[in-house]
Amino acid sequence: MAADATAISTDIVAKLTDAIENLDSIPSDEILVVLNEALDVIRELVHMLDEAQTP
Repeated sequence: MAADATAISTDIVAKLTDAIENLDSIPSDEILVVLNEALDVIRELVHMLDEAQTP
């Protein structure tokens, strides 16, 4: 699962970077979708970190 999360998080970082670089030309709905995806990835990564630290 860690490899999947890494691939997903890399994809989200690329989407966020593109959204920031092209902020003027991207519809606000699309930006909201990208931000929502980013939050989902952050939640998953935090969950994975919590599981790794639990003995």
